[in-house]
Amino acid sequence: MTLFEKLLFLADFIEPGRTHAACRRMRRRFYMTVPLAQDPLAALDAILLDTMREQRDFVLANGGFLHPATAAAIAYLEASGAAPTENAGGRRA
Repeated sequence: MTLFEKLLFLADFIEPGRTHAACRRMRRRFYMTVPLAQDPLAALDAILLDTMREQRDFVLANGGFLHPATAAAIAYLEASGAAPTENAGGRRA
């Protein structure tokens, strides 16, 4: 994913009109982590990976279909070394 695509994905997920718990948690993490990080791009990737995993788990738990591009994006972030700081349940990893 390009930097623009990552930002667009997260901006859509954390926009203020979304009020579910996962969104509020990721919004808080984004604004508390990325601007203060020594490596903001690595912090962005970690939050992106956590967000994508959260969405994957939600979709699959509700009997939905995971698009292959989503699975590929998660695999790419995992392979690139994005270090998640939370798992899908919001607990520290």
